[in-house]
Amino acid sequence: MAAIRKAPFLLHLVCASAFTQQPSFEIADVHLSPPTLDYHRRQMGGPSIAGDQLNIHRATMINLIALAWNVTEAKVLGGPSWISFARFDIRA
Repeated sequence: MAAIRKAPFLLHLVCASAFTQQPSFEIADVHLSPPTLDYHRRQMGGPSIAGDQLNIHRATMINLIALAWNVTEAKVLGGPSWISFARFDIRA
């Protein structure tokens, strides 16, 4: 009975290790987002994937760190003040 329960886990582990690759980009464009006074245009847009292209708009460094580490923004602590205010557009 224990062998039956372990089989799906082992199958998942083998498949995951066989097909995992580190994501990479040939080209990445990162620049400051244009400033805006419109509150609704200040929220992060994305991440969105269209084909093989990743797009993120109006993201603060806190947004990006939280996204990269898969944590909530409240768990990103410290750093200079600009990480909360400067916004970036990313296309990769």
